Amino acid sequence: FGFGRVELLPNVNGRDLRGTVRFGGDNIALDGAGDMAGGKLAGIVTFRNAQDGLDAHVKMSLAGADIGALFSGAARPPVTGLLNLSLEGEATGLSAVALVGSAKGSGKIELTDAQLAGLDPRTFDAVTRAVDQGLAIEQGRIADVVRKLIGSGRLSVRRAEAALTVSAGQIRLSKPAIDSKDAALSVAGAF
Repeated sequence: FGFGRVELLPNVNGRDLRGTVRFGGDNIALDGAGDMAGGKLAGIVTFRNAQDGLDAHVKMSLAGADIGALFSGAARPPVTGLLNLSLEGEATGLSAVALVGSAKGSGKIELTDAQLAGLDPRTFDAVTRAVDQGLAIEQGRIADVVRKLIGSGRLSVRRAEAALTVSAGQIRLSKPAIDSKDAALSVAGAF
């Protein structure tokens, strides 16, 4: 198969997608590659009929993508930079719910030369200066100043990476490492 342009996510198109679908006695395999958000997308998906339902195996990667393009609907993307992502997993089940619930696997996510919107590390120095110059130390007033200042800036990140762990249908970040000269940042999350 081949497609010049396909909408893979809302407002995110894949370009020059090419691949092959293979049908076997008890399996179907799809492998393909193309461009997404300026990066190289590749993947293999295999479904096999098994005694306990359907076995699925997925391996995908996205290399050198513009992460800001993945937020193309946003006036100001929350993250910019280059994204590398790899993920491999498997699942077994008699229904779509069972497949998702049994999913397990691992991967890696990496951002380079990134900017994170709404995280201005200079905020805390500015608030300290404002208090030193007479700003009343009241929770509401401090919160207003922080909200205005932190949201207007961006945190520069040279490199951020984390391992991905897939278990019971959830993808979790683990072992995050973030290299920023402006601030220390820690991240946790699940999807």
